[in-house]
Amino acid sequence: MESLGGSPDTAASVLYDRSWLNAYTYKIAFRTETFLLLTFVSVQLGYLYRILRSRLI
Repeated sequence: MESLGGSPDTAASVLYDRSWLNAYTYKIAFRTETFLLLTFVSVQLGYLYRILRSRLI
C-alpha cells in the first residue's frame, strides 16, 4: 500500500470512485443484457410465428 504514496483519505476516495464506476458499469451491463435478451426473444418469436404461419396456410 505504501507504494501508492497516498494518505488513507485518497485511498478511500479512490475506492469510492471505483465503487461508483462499478455501479455505473453494472447498470450499463444490465441494460445491455436486457436489450439483448429482448432482442433474442423477439427474434425467436418471429421465427416461431413464421413457422406456424407457414404450417397453417
